[in-house]
Amino acid sequence: MLFRSLAQALISRRRLIAGSVLIAAAVTAGGAVWFAILDEAAPGAQTLSEQELLWVSALGMALFPVGNAIGPSFDSVDGAMRVDTLLSEYMLPKAATPLRYVLKSLDIGARMSMGAPLLELDQSTRLQLLLDWSNQENVARRASLDGLKSVLAIAYFDVREVQKAVGFTSRCHVEESP
Repeated sequence: MLFRSLAQALISRRRLIAGSVLIAAAVTAGGAVWFAILDEAAPGAQTLSEQELLWVSALGMALFPVGNAIGPSFDSVDGAMRVDTLLSEYMLPKAATPLRYVLKSLDIGARMSMGAPLLELDQSTRLQLLLDWSNQENVARRASLDGLKSVLAIAYFDVREVQKAVGFTSRCHVEESP
């Protein structure tokens, strides 16, 4: 009885609810601010941050791992930096920002659905995450992930070593990219 009256005197149900709502709002606002702010480009990169380069590398390795049927792995052709170059030099600047948010969303999605950050998942789980998100009925999610996979593939298949591995020969007389 004494504890109950002491608790009622210290905090009312209304104050507890109001305090909980304020804490939830602060956490939500903090999460929204964290999500909205994009980090500066990593040293040597023009667009992607260090964390984003790691995410790109992890996802690229899920799609093009060591020992894949084509040959070179995503990391062996420096795929993450190739994606950065593609975003900064060949695509409209407006295209880079949404792609960076897609990367961040994938990490948050991995944390929420699989209980671990994207970088802590093994390659097969990352690949399954990409496949699951690509097969969503949510058109926005599916389109954003298809766009990300396309950028990863463009960066990967633009490497002469990969092109030779798939038997591609350019008919263009202009010097090919290395």
